[in-house]
Amino acid sequence: MKGDESRMAKVVALLAFRDEAAYLPGFFAHLRDYVSEFIVLDDDSADSSLEIARSEPRTHVLRRESGRSFPDHFFEVDNRRTLLAAAHEHQAEWVLCCDADERHEQTFLEQLHDLTGGSREAFALRVRDLWDGCDQYRVDGFWGHKAKFVLFPSDAFTDYYASHALHTRWVPPGIPCRDENTLDFNLYHLLSLRREDRLRRLEKFKAIDPESKYQPKIGYDYLGDERGMRLEKIPPGRGFAILSEDSRLCP
Repeated sequence: MKGDESRMAKVVALLAFRDEAAYLPGFFAHLRDYVSEFIVLDDDSADSSLEIARSEPRTHVLRRESGRSFPDHFFEVDNRRTLLAAAHEHQAEWVLCCDADERHEQTFLEQLHDLTGGSREAFALRVRDLWDGCDQYRVDGFWGHKAKFVLFPSDAFTDYYASHALHTRWVPPGIPCRDENTLDFNLYHLLSLRREDRLRRLEKFKAIDPESKYQPKIGYDYLGDERGMRLEKIPPGRGFAILSEDSRLCP
């Protein structure tokens, strides 16, 4: 971790994963210089994800051996609750909540610890779905307005979301999530890069939530709809570090 740790808040990165071997090496390399440690939960992976996580220094690995009969995201809320509780037990002061296929704007990482010295509220980043290249993202319609609360204090909590719900926030209900706390930094989504992955994601969510119970306003068809598509290049100085571990994803 870069800088004088004695003067910095303890920021712990949290991650639940299943079969993310393609993204995990880059995920760890991307963050290891900026967080105090990782707490991760393997949700019954069948690939080499667990071995990758266990080989990472300063990483506490939890496991859920639930059986492959449960679909992806079935334990999403329970996994997050478990990770947040573990972070509090490990005396984290702040948590950075992640997905394996996300990469943070480099400037955000460099300023991460400056953000933890003030308000005890949640901070969001603007989500940018990379599209057919690691230098551009989609901005038309819904795609241009996505944000995700990812950084917040590691406080004890009792209330959380119902098990097996989809698309809930990581942030426990007792921590304020204010629109004005959406920072002017980007969070880049790698899974959207290739059309085949976008369509696979569409089919996955339609199978898990066929009636769009958990996303009634927009459903899931937008994931495969490219009508009116508009792309923008990542502005100079606003990108993420493309490390060797991600070179296959971002050639």
